Amino acid sequence: MRADITPCHEHPDMSSLPPAGFLDLVAGPNTDAYLVARRGPSIPGGLDLHVLGMRERVRRKRVCAGQRIVFARVPLGAHQAVFGVAATALAGHTIPIDALWGRDAAHALLEKLARMPDDAEATSALEHALADRYASSPPGATCSFVQHAAERLAFASVGEVSRQLGVSERHMRRMFQQSTGLSPKTFARLKRFDRAVRQALDESRTNWSGLAIDAGYYDQAHLIADFHAIAGMTPRKFMAEVRDRRGVMSFR
Repeated sequence: MRADITPCHEHPDMSSLPPAGFLDLVAGPNTDAYLVARRGPSIPGGLDLHVLGMRERVRRKRVCAGQRIVFARVPLGAHQAVFGVAATALAGHTIPIDALWGRDAAHALLEKLARMPDDAEATSALEHALADRYASSPPGATCSFVQHAAERLAFASVGEVSRQLGVSERHMRRMFQQSTGLSPKTFARLKRFDRAVRQALDESRTNWSGLAIDAGYYDQAHLIADFHAIAGMTPRKFMAEVRDRRGVMSFR
């Protein structure tokens, strides 16, 4: 996966333009962790690597123009296998990769990326690095359990999913949080929000009442409440911001 941060030549509100040399970035809440590589003259050494943990709210950042970002997603429930720490240690944090993999492994990957000016090649290198870590440290049954639970949470409540999987709600919450860094309820909420944003991006004129039902909300009021909690504004204002900003991650 990649996110390009490129200039936009038009902007309806000139007073809100960022200072020269900067661009705005809107990043959605994420239920997955990502290995992120940044390139740019403003970065020490021109390149760095971080793990972006799961986030429960929209983030707005101002980054230097000319910066390029490539990233690879970590499979759900595989955080322990890939990074050597529980998902709860990653949630809400941005961590330099050498703090998790050690200096030698981090340096080796950085050197490989430095020889790859092409973003597609760099993305492939990140994906291969994650796959190698995953393969060398099998996740076991917990990962499979969490994946099954995640699939069902899109259509059923926590209680219903726990009954379908033959475990208590308490046991499911504990295993799910430990493996994903999020409670099952929060995970389902963020997935529902993401569905709503993606559907709104695909529609030229948004019928919020119908979209709310299609995305899994009880009604439009339920959708509005979630947008206020996750994005800090109404759905209409947030979608205008997403369409207007010059850099967007995680929504496409």
